[in-house]
Amino acid sequence: MIECKYSLSQLNDIALKIESSNFEYSSIERFIHGKKQVQTVGSFIKKIHITKNNIYLKSIIIDCEADIIKSMTFYGIIQINFNELLLAAIDYKEIYSVHDDLYFYNYFLPIKGFNRVYSFFEPSHKRIDSTQNITDVSNISIKWIQLS
Repeated sequence: MIECKYSLSQLNDIALKIESSNFEYSSIERFIHGKKQVQTVGSFIKKIHITKNNIYLKSIIIDCEADIIKSMTFYGIIQINFNELLLAAIDYKEIYSVHDDLYFYNYFLPIKGFNRVYSFFEPSHKRIDSTQNITDVSNISIKWIQLS
C-alpha cells in the first residue's frame, strides 16, 4: 500500500460523508479505520480517539454529543491548499494568541443550513502566508456550526 499525505480534497470527502449520514457517529466506521478508544464524558458526550497506522496521519479525534458528530481533528502531516480554502470560504479569520504565541486560522465554508469550519494552528509560532498555494500543516479540525 502506498501512503500519501492527506489533502484538503480527502478531508472534504470525509466531511461530505459525515454530512450525508446526518452526522451519525456510527457512519464513520464505514470509512475511517484504525485502533479506536472511546472516552465518555457524562451521559451524552464522547471523545473518540482513532490511531492510524500511517506515516502521515497519526490520529483522529472525534467529538460527539448524543452520538452526533460535532467536530473532528486530524493530527499528522496534512497538505493544505490555501487558495482552494479561500475561494470556497465565506469568511476567513486569522487570530494571534499572545498567551499561546500561536497563529490560529479559521475558514468558514457555507453548506446547506450550517457552516463547515476548517481550523488549524501553526505550531512553529510563525505566521503562515495564506497566499501560498500549498503547504503542510500538522493539525486541522473540521467542525460544524448550525446557522440560525
